[in-house]
Amino acid sequence: MKILRPKKQNEKNKVLRMITKKDVDSISLQVTQTNNMFVYETNLSLNENKIVYAIISRVLQHDEKIPWCLIKTEDLCELCKFDKHNIGRMLKEISRTILHKVFFVPNYPLRYPDGSFSREDVMIHWIDAFSYNKEKGIWFIHLSPLMKPFLLNLRKNFTSETFSAFVDYESLLGFRLHGIFTKEFDRRTS
Repeated sequence: MKILRPKKQNEKNKVLRMITKKDVDSISLQVTQTNNMFVYETNLSLNENKIVYAIISRVLQHDEKIPWCLIKTEDLCELCKFDKHNIGRMLKEISRTILHKVFFVPNYPLRYPDGSFSREDVMIHWIDAFSYNKEKGIWFIHLSPLMKPFLLNLRKNFTSETFSAFVDYESLLGFRLHGIFTKEFDRRTS
């Protein structure tokens, strides 16, 4: 089993998208991902799942890269239902732990330097960057570029659900089951 780390990105080519309270409540933002993502082993908490899904909802159909997302502290607190008195401590803890969270992917295609390919079981980090600008009260978050095959240019074997459908869950089990039921029974699955 391998843990993959992404290459550094060129700063000029960064795509930035804002996540706002309005976005959280919007029925137009879609969480679209391969069906396998709903069943891969993961160790994200409920709030970490909400953050990841918020970012996934900002990935557009024809994106070639996973965008960087910006979210104001108050909008992040609203998304995660945080007590505004403990904001600093809670967000600092999430930023420290989420960078170490991975998901297990069986049979991930890898290309070796000699050009040959193989399929290996790998562990992929969800987030490759999580930073806070205290002066502006904005968090910068970026999903790992290794997630591209699970999020970008999907033509088949994917599920789409509104992001707002996931926001109100108060338990991780309910959150995960909603995704699985959407995958299994919803018409927006291809």
